[in-house]
Amino acid sequence: MVWGSGAAYATWWTANPEEIHGINVLPVTGGSLHLGGEKAAIRRNIAEMERENGGPAVEWRDILWEFQSFADPATAKSKWDAGNGGYTPEEGESKAHTYHWIGTLDALGAPDASVTGDIPTSAVFTKGSTRTYVAHNHGSSARTVTFSDGKTLSVPARSTASGTGSGSQDPDPDPDPDPPTGNVFQLRGGGVLTTATGGTAGSDTIPSAGGTNHDGTPYQPLVYEARGVNGTLTSGAGTTFRLQVDAGTTVGLGQQARISYDLTGDGTFDRTETYNYFATDPVTGWEEYSQARGLRSSTGTLGNLKGGTVRLEVWSAIGNGASKLQTGTDKSVVVIPFS
Repeated sequence: MVWGSGAAYATWWTANPEEIHGINVLPVTGGSLHLGGEKAAIRRNIAEMERENGGPAVEWRDILWEFQSFADPATAKSKWDAGNGGYTPEEGESKAHTYHWIGTLDALGAPDASVTGDIPTSAVFTKGSTRTYVAHNHGSSARTVTFSDGKTLSVPARSTASGTGSGSQDPDPDPDPDPPTGNVFQLRGGGVLTTATGGTAGSDTIPSAGGTNHDGTPYQPLVYEARGVNGTLTSGAGTTFRLQVDAGTTVGLGQQARISYDLTGDGTFDRTETYNYFATDPVTGWEEYSQARGLRSSTGTLGNLKGGTVRLEVWSAIGNGASKLQTGTDKSVVVIPFS
């Protein structure tokens, strides 16, 4: 809320982060399609909401699913598929409208703001390498709608027409859509740390310690990195993380994490933080390992990041069995002390 004397992260009726974010989105109509021109901002917005909310939306999930569909329609559709039977629509929404909206964008792809038509009631959507062009003619005679990439549509009077053509995958006119922005990094399969949201939940296998003690020394670690990171060190703040780990039914395992910072990206890590290992239980199900276990050791000094690298290593410190590390969700993250 913006006031003459400042701003507040609030609404006049609630402090619920879902509604603080969602009120800026609803109502979702054809006039909302312009939001698809800022996909990176949508992903950051949803990530912030979920951080403030302590997890995914519950109250206004339909509004926020629709919002997410402007950037990542397949992810929004998967959330609809998983949760459509167990929620109450926002007061101005209906399940029919939400299903129609999300299902359509899942089929056609997200709005492609890099291509425009010469009539306001037109839009372009891209999925994979296919663009879908749509236009509505409110006039009393037929007209040809021309798009900025040269595509044309003949639209009868008082009618809607559509057609397809070739385009690039996941267009996003953000001039730098994929740099690390923000300080919360999700783990992704393949050794990636990313500030992007909308990942697919999965897991990586942490190799066994082989019955040998590796407390403090990485042994066959899983390694995740983000490169080209810029940030100003936040005074007095420290690294935090939460990692979802599961030893299944195996007893006596302990997972350990080390987080390292190469401040300039020159290949030399200027700061390394090794945390005490986390002793998992022999009950199937995720457990949360965090910095609350305590810092075991550290070397070097933090400073500002200028094209730097952030690295997370996770390995088995003790035990004689493999375990799992969750990836692709906002429940396994590293939060660096930079802005």
